[in-house]
Amino acid sequence: MTRNGQRWAFSMTRRATSAFTLIELLVVIAIIAILAALLFPVLARAREKARTASCTSNLKQLALGVLMYSQDYDGMLMPFVGAQASDWSWGQYWYGWVQGGTVDFTRGLLYPYLRTKEIKRCPSFAREIRAVAVGMGYGYNWYYVGGTPDPSYSSNELCGWGWCKNAAHESQIANPSETLLLADSARKQFSNPSELEESVAITPPSQAWGYYDIHFRHNGLACAAFVDGHAKVIKPSYRDSTIDTLGTVEEALFDRQ
Repeated sequence: MTRNGQRWAFSMTRRATSAFTLIELLVVIAIIAILAALLFPVLARAREKARTASCTSNLKQLALGVLMYSQDYDGMLMPFVGAQASDWSWGQYWYGWVQGGTVDFTRGLLYPYLRTKEIKRCPSFAREIRAVAVGMGYGYNWYYVGGTPDPSYSSNELCGWGWCKNAAHESQIANPSETLLLADSARKQFSNPSELEESVAITPPSQAWGYYDIHFRHNGLACAAFVDGHAKVIKPSYRDSTIDTLGTVEEALFDRQ
């Protein structure tokens, strides 16, 4: 064999021995698949942790807006409802003015203290959930903070239930650091209880009637802000029997006392 022939044969041998076999390729693909299966949940949890931090910051700023409102109104906390038609055709709520199926955030009770609606949007609130207020994903403690539980009020005053005539005064909150102000929220659709929709309120267990509306969407936790202005994640005390991300906490965390 000539020298050129020997060189060509040696080159072909190197190519043959350096190529991957089918079995080797399958092994590599299997290893990559196993690593991906191990890493994806870790990355998903890390991403959700970052969203939880962002959501907690949002709620803290919302709570500070409520406290600024309170300073302007001699210690009265922001009501859940500021004004409402007797036929519910329009109303001014903490988050915006609702009329004709639309929401004007600039006319909400909280807007002057935030000057933005984007902050009222949880980054983990699913876009496919039916929206009531353009998908912000937060609810207000309507019963004990945003109103006064008192059935003696006339049904034609402000709204049809006595609770919403007057919000709580700061002096009425015995433990501000242990009283919920706002939290991640959603609720079961009344027409289809297996599906979620947005909720602009969080409801104490005594008034929930089986429709819990704190949404534990952050790896089984919910972000919440308290009357003293701090925010943190909370765990459920009770879970919904149909949708396990819905639940609520003890009445004492809602109550003024």
